[in-house]
Amino acid sequence: MPILGLLGGVVALLAEHFIFPGFSWNRDEPVYLWQAELLRHGQLTMSDAGFPRVLHPWLSGHHDGVFFSQYPLGWPVALVVGQLVGWPGLTLALAAVGAVTGTYALAREVTGERRIAAMASLLLLGSPILALQGGVYLTYVFALGVGTWFATSFVAGVRLRSRRRLVVAGLLLGLMVMTRTFDAVMWGAAVGGFTLVADRRSWRELARLVPWFVGAVVPLVVLQLLHNRHLTGNPFEFPITVADPLDTFGFGARRLMPAMDKEHYTLAKAVRGTAKNAFFLPWFLAGAYLGVVVAAIGAIGHRRHRSTWLLVALAVAFPIGYFPFWGTAVSALASRISGPIYFVPVYVPLCVLMAQGFLVLARRSPRSAAIAALAVAVVTVPVGYGRMELNRRMSRIQMAWQDSTDQVVTPAVVVVSPSDYVFQLNPDGGNGPDVGGDIIWATDTDPEVIDLIEANPERRSYVQRADVAAAEQLPLESIEPYEVDLVPAEIIRSRVLTIPVSVLGRRLPAVSVALEIGDSVYWRDMTVDATPGSRIETTWRVAEDAVTAGVGGLAVPTGPDTLAVLVGFGRTSAEARANPSLRYEILVKSGSVMKALVPGSVLEPDSGITDELVWRDAGTVSGFEVSVRAG
Repeated sequence: MPILGLLGGVVALLAEHFIFPGFSWNRDEPVYLWQAELLRHGQLTMSDAGFPRVLHPWLSGHHDGVFFSQYPLGWPVALVVGQLVGWPGLTLALAAVGAVTGTYALAREVTGERRIAAMASLLLLGSPILALQGGVYLTYVFALGVGTWFATSFVAGVRLRSRRRLVVAGLLLGLMVMTRTFDAVMWGAAVGGFTLVADRRSWRELARLVPWFVGAVVPLVVLQLLHNRHLTGNPFEFPITVADPLDTFGFGARRLMPAMDKEHYTLAKAVRGTAKNAFFLPWFLAGAYLGVVVAAIGAIGHRRHRSTWLLVALAVAFPIGYFPFWGTAVSALASRISGPIYFVPVYVPLCVLMAQGFLVLARRSPRSAAIAALAVAVVTVPVGYGRMELNRRMSRIQMAWQDSTDQVVTPAVVVVSPSDYVFQLNPDGGNGPDVGGDIIWATDTDPEVIDLIEANPERRSYVQRADVAAAEQLPLESIEPYEVDLVPAEIIRSRVLTIPVSVLGRRLPAVSVALEIGDSVYWRDMTVDATPGSRIETTWRVAEDAVTAGVGGLAVPTGPDTLAVLVGFGRTSAEARANPSLRYEILVKSGSVMKALVPGSVLEPDSGITDELVWRDAGTVSGFEVSVRAG
């Protein structure tokens, strides 16, 4: 078992280095590392520094002037161990060691056979899920190790009537509550429910052991409740529901963070999400679908053994438990890339059942077992390599953010655009505990960023933006490399702002340009005989009032936080106005002195979402130029 455990640690470290040199696509990773950094400095929260709308980290809550992670303490505390020794990867290695050895221990406990236990842990080692989740700073492999050791200690404690083992099981379940709270419910329900059924004639005897188990669970549960109370003011309100109350179980309107779009989670979406996760689950198991067949042979061949039903209970508990959680549908969007993350605990019982399946085959025909083992290995290699290579390519692509950051001259303020939250696009861009390091990371979600830049005049200011839309950076197998531009940011201050606009003509003859101020849109029909490649130019002037703006100028009353230039093309001017295809947004603060942050953001229509016009960022658009100058 020690050798297999060490191999698990090696797999995690190799995966971190070779598959994920620039983090994974999952932006939970930097949030966990940020939370661990806060803990390392003795903090549970980070000040908003007076700029809550533009310093808000991804997947975090905001309360009484501070930000806090939506996650419980277990995994971040584990990450602190690696940070303290100067080797963050140590925690990844230890988590993988725990998962592999936990698989061995659970298989040995429920089957009583060393060879099955060794084969089960070897199968987990060979499953792509271990590398793809063990090499990232996410909680799933760590929780897998905690869960398997809990189940082992609990089953052994009940079998031996051992108070000591049940105390250990209670501590591990308490740690699971502090790591993945709902997973603790699933592990407890599957293992506890199985025990109640299997030992139903010994309830009175088992009742004497309950206080030892509960007594070990309660302190860690209380610690998590105190953590909740400190952050949310209510011990029974978890930080995740403060970050967004719609991020919860059940059907209806659901959302990940307040600035995101709502999604209506329905029974049909639950079925589709669960089915999709289940379909792709074998891709990350040794032997893929063949591995599932071998596991089924093991389950059928050992169906008279009560331990088999514990394994089956663990395999079905998590898909059933997560069925009413809308995250099942969201995670299904990337389940073919890095596995069904909420179903990771299912891999352990599958590996144990696979090991039993090989034993069944070997008893019938050693040759058949050897052929099946060879086939499992042959299938695993191309499927696993394909998933690992895809994740490696995606990680290397997003290293463009890190490469761009290397060009920053510190101290600086870097505005990531277009982004609603820090970490949402750039996994390397996050603020430290004091929000005062070499770089202050911010977003362009609100003109408050202008105040942030002005409050730090000693710092250079930059806008960091990919040259493709955010939608083209999503975790898709078709993702293409992109560049991240780092350009100096500037605040233009003047009583009058001049906004020159230049756009190249297209095949349609009419071009109309507008300036949008709040709910008002001011159109100019530029031409009705534009030719492709011809340049159309116009200039807008804006100020606090029409008198200051001058003849032809426009007033910007207090209230609007953006100015937007619109461009439409059509066969007629009316058609061009009705179908704008380009938008350029400029963050502004109006008053006697106008302030504008440049450069702004280019957007284009997002077709196919609703009947209403919805804009999304476009990265860069050739031939469309907007600037802002002091009038």
